[in-house]
Amino acid sequence: MAWKNGSIVSRVNDLLRSNSQTKNAITVLPNPGLPYLYLPEETCAAIASYLPITFNSTYGLYLWDESSPAFSRLIHSPHHLSFAFRTSSTTSTTADIAVPLTLLNLTLTNPITSSPFQYFPCRPTLLPHQTR
Repeated sequence: MAWKNGSIVSRVNDLLRSNSQTKNAITVLPNPGLPYLYLPEETCAAIASYLPITFNSTYGLYLWDESSPAFSRLIHSPHHLSFAFRTSSTTSTTADIAVPLTLLNLTLTNPITSSPFQYFPCRPTLLPHQTR
C-alpha cells in the first residue's frame, strides 16, 4: 500500500531503478549495522513518489511530511516496503522481507540537528558501475 496524489494505492511494483531504467535486480550487501537503506538515487526517488516524504539536500535524507494526512495513516498501519532477495546466484528462488513503514520512521536529533525531525532512511547512493 502507498500514497499517491492524495489517495491510497493498493500495491506498487517495480520501484527498483538505476540509470533511469527499471531493474530486475541489483547486487546488495545487507548489513544490519548500517543505519540506512543505501539504494540507487532513482530508486529512492521512485519510493518517495508514493510516500509523503521529500529529499532534504542539507542532510541527504528524505524527511517525512508530518503534517500530511497520509503520514499518520501510513505509519500507524500495516503498510510496508518489501524487498526480494535471491537466495542463491544459481536459482531464481527469493526470500521476501517486508519492512513496516513504522520502522522506517526514524528521528534525527541533537547533535546533528537542533530540533528533532522524522526521516525515511533511504540514502541515495551510486552503484559500483555508476558515475555522476
